[in-house]
Amino acid sequence: MAISPKTTLTNCQHLLCEEFALSFSKHCWTHLEFKADYTKQVEGFLKTADERSVCLNLRKAQLQDLNFSRLNLSGSCFNQAHLKHCEAIGCELSKSDMIGARLESCHFVGCALNGVNFTKAILRDCSFSYSDIRHASLTESTLHDVDFMGAHLYGVSLWGAEFNNVKHLKRKSFQDPQKPSKETQAAISESNHLMACDSYRMLKHYLNNSGLYEDASWAAYRELTMERKYFFEKKDSRYLPSLLMDLLSGYAAKPNRVIVSSLVIILFLL
Repeated sequence: MAISPKTTLTNCQHLLCEEFALSFSKHCWTHLEFKADYTKQVEGFLKTADERSVCLNLRKAQLQDLNFSRLNLSGSCFNQAHLKHCEAIGCELSKSDMIGARLESCHFVGCALNGVNFTKAILRDCSFSYSDIRHASLTESTLHDVDFMGAHLYGVSLWGAEFNNVKHLKRKSFQDPQKPSKETQAAISESNHLMACDSYRMLKHYLNNSGLYEDASWAAYRELTMERKYFFEKKDSRYLPSLLMDLLSGYAAKPNRVIVSSLVIILFLL
């Protein structure tokens, strides 16, 4: 019979420890005595788990060669965990906590990762192909050799993220798959205009360096739009000139506006 994970978090039984106990254990990772045996416990559960929703606490655990495929692990905690050579194909991980996690050579293919918090995570040689990462947070994360082929990143937070050899990331990656495919639908998180401005600037440089110049133009336009909205919030005098530049030329990213504004001026002067 499979071991049932703890659905209610309990405190680590080590004296004066305020951490929660890991799933399948009475102790947190720091005070776990036989760490190698714990890996086997988790592996045993994963091999016999069914399709029921399971919420795991693997905070700070160091695990490798595990297969999380096709399990519903929504809301699980991988905070500061170190996972190596793990598979998660078709896995449900939405709204999970991966703050400060370190993931190496892990494959999240066709996964539901919407709303996952990857803040300050380090992702190395990982694949997120065809995964739903909408509204996730990659704030201050570091990505080395990460593949986003076919992934959906609409509404994702990218402030302070560091990209190194990130693959298959383009404007289309940031479109909402549930809405018509239009340029205006492509967006990252814009709840904080100044942070969104910085994030679009980073995307602009990445897309330019990737030779995706039209996509870089989209990012440049969104960057200046976020800057204008920030000026408006702060009642900055630069707001009106920025608005005028948008109306007349779309910050030089929308040539149709240049033509229309030029015709209007000509007709006005006649």
